[in-house]
Amino acid sequence: MSGISSFMGLQTALRGLLASQEAIDTTGHNIANANTPGYSRQQANLTESYALTIPAYSNVTGGGVQLGTGVDVTTINRIRNTFLDIQYRAQNTTSNYASTQANILDQVQTGLAEPSDHGLQSQLSAFWSAWSDLANAPTSVAAKQTVIDAARRSTRSTSSSRRSRRRPRRSTRRSRVPAASSRTTRTRSRRSTARSVRRSRPDSSPTT
Repeated sequence: MSGISSFMGLQTALRGLLASQEAIDTTGHNIANANTPGYSRQQANLTESYALTIPAYSNVTGGGVQLGTGVDVTTINRIRNTFLDIQYRAQNTTSNYASTQANILDQVQTGLAEPSDHGLQSQLSAFWSAWSDLANAPTSVAAKQTVIDAARRSTRSTSSSRRSRRRPRRSTRRSRVPAASSRTTRTRSRRSTARSVRRSRPDSSPTT
């Protein structure tokens, strides 16, 4: 065809060589990572390049003819199962949530001394049992004293658990107190220095 550069065929061949070279490089990358844990195979996707439209070579419709220009590598995709990837991510999220929740509940059990014979649950069970015994014997002095003792034990257990939870907060607040007091001390010293300087200045009033 006249009017078309002689380098057009060379450019088409060059596109094919470059695309094939990139596909070979992708294959070599797959082979090099054959024993890599978690690696998934890659694949180069080849697509025809945009055709060159030449209107002058259309004697029938006038729309021109299209001349192919070769091939291009559009994308490199991993060969993976999308459904399994989504399921794995969802289950991994659920597992991490359950693990975090279990750690928080363990901290709560430690603060409440549960499960143990001296925990809050056992103290409350003894408290309600003492009330049940008192309901069966309302005039019994021993049953009344048992209710009082059980109430004191449950109160002490609740107070100790609250103190154990507040201890970290108090230590954090105490660590901030020295810094604030040092800033206050520096401010007071600056003010006292300024006052002493003003007092030491000579009187600048005119003399007669």
